[in-house]
Amino acid sequence: MELLQLLRLHFFIHSTTTGKDADMFEMKQFALEDSSSTMKVGTDAVLLGCIAAKTLDTRKVQHILDVGTGCGIVALMMAQRYATSTVDAIDVDSASVQEASSNFAKSPWAIRLHAKLRPLQQHSTPTAYDLIVSNPPYFSNSLKNEDARRSLARHDDNLSTNELMEHTARLLSQEGVLSVIVPAEQAESLLQSGSAYGLYPFHQVFVYGKTGKVPRLCVVDLSRDRQSDYTVGHESIADANGAYTAWYRELTQPFLLWRKN
Repeated sequence: MELLQLLRLHFFIHSTTTGKDADMFEMKQFALEDSSSTMKVGTDAVLLGCIAAKTLDTRKVQHILDVGTGCGIVALMMAQRYATSTVDAIDVDSASVQEASSNFAKSPWAIRLHAKLRPLQQHSTPTAYDLIVSNPPYFSNSLKNEDARRSLARHDDNLSTNELMEHTARLLSQEGVLSVIVPAEQAESLLQSGSAYGLYPFHQVFVYGKTGKVPRLCVVDLSRDRQSDYTVGHESIADANGAYTAWYRELTQPFLLWRKN
């Protein structure tokens, strides 16, 4: 089963009528729609929101940037976890920014969440960020999707890995952290790009859709502190029989609604 199918089994999904059908995703502390956004609610976004910089002291994270926010799910998860933070969420797609703004306005943290139509390359702030999170475009030199908006979100023509690292290094505080999720096969090139801009891994998790299969995704935490030895984890969403693992249940417990058996 694909990772996205696995994820959508977790949600109570409600059909709403707003001129067209839309999925309302109910999380523990907030709900959101993704019908207009280029990047939908997906396994990669949920994993990033759950794993990103988990070792940081939540009291010290005051300023957060979500790059490529889409419908805003990762930004909302950050606002939930870091209770005193402000979260800037940027995207280059206007419909996505409008939907994220709507989702933010309906959340318990509306005053702390700000969606902006802006590319990372042009983003600036008077205060450096303690945490930057991104589920970046990951296709290079590949066939473009017929949907131009979704193609823009998924292909790195407008935000290459090098650009992500360059501008993250510019915007991060001295002790700040960048958390990124990429396809597992792109993890090594991401680390090489990061090191070129003075950003080095201190925590990395390879995620398998099912135990015994090849890893599908990788979440990497990077900082300016170069470490010769760092933690690399290997975890699965489902076991060999297709049941959700204890790791995945514990990881997502603060955010996802689980049906009672």
